Amino acid sequence: KRIFLWCVPRSLSSAFYRSISTLKNSKCLFEPFAIVRTFGRKEDRDTNGLWGSAFETGFLPTPLTTIPTYDSLKESLLQDRSDLDLLFIKDFPYYFVDPIRSEVLTSPEFNDFQHTFLIRDPKRAVYSYHKALGDQFEMKKSWMEEFGYVAQYDLYCMIREKMKKCPIVVDAIDLQTHPEETMKSYCQAVGIKYEATMTKWKPSTELEMGIWTDVNKIQWHTNLIESSGFKKINLADQEPVPLDNLPKKTVSYIDECSPLYEEMRLAKLNPLY
Repeated sequence: KRIFLWCVPRSLSSAFYRSISTLKNSKCLFEPFAIVRTFGRKEDRDTNGLWGSAFETGFLPTPLTTIPTYDSLKESLLQDRSDLDLLFIKDFPYYFVDPIRSEVLTSPEFNDFQHTFLIRDPKRAVYSYHKALGDQFEMKKSWMEEFGYVAQYDLYCMIREKMKKCPIVVDAIDLQTHPEETMKSYCQAVGIKYEATMTKWKPSTELEMGIWTDVNKIQWHTNLIESSGFKKINLADQEPVPLDNLPKKTVSYIDECSPLYEEMRLAKLNPLY
């Protein structure tokens, strides 16, 4: 099995990645397209996004031995994995750009890859991002694009057209309210065996996130590293998002993205009770 999980930031995607990584005889890749777009060749890099000109300023979470390219990424994705039961790739559609996107969606070499999507209410995701960045938060236009709701929706529509059926969609709120039932539903849909370790695991500082491993431990995923499973919540107890605490342009962005989320939500998997 070769499976993509296409996400937006702050959608519990790393917890989902942590869940899948517990499976034996599997290989999980953490945001390989983002690595190319951030630290690749000059013609591949996005210098206007969240990380800005990270390459030029010398910021590298973990030193690279070679410059990542779309060609090398394609070669990695297509290499013989017959010794594995599962290759799982978590990434953001914003970074999944031409030229490789066209190949992945149209080339027979990629026919056995499954495309799945993890969505989250923009109010929850953007506000979570706001809390994570604190005083650094400023929702610039380029950041709004990179947050990726439009890119995720566009990719969803493209794959739906190519496959002639709706791709698999998981809503993050179901992971929070019914984690076991939701992961069972996902496993059944993609054809992998559900294991109890997918919702209950041991805290670990050894979670492999590629070159992002060190910076994620510091800023983004301390709760995940210290966790022992999905944190289950009662929907009725969930606090409303304090939109009044957000800048007006950020609230406007949330309003623009909400219809895209709601349309994809119509196709979401139902948890297996």
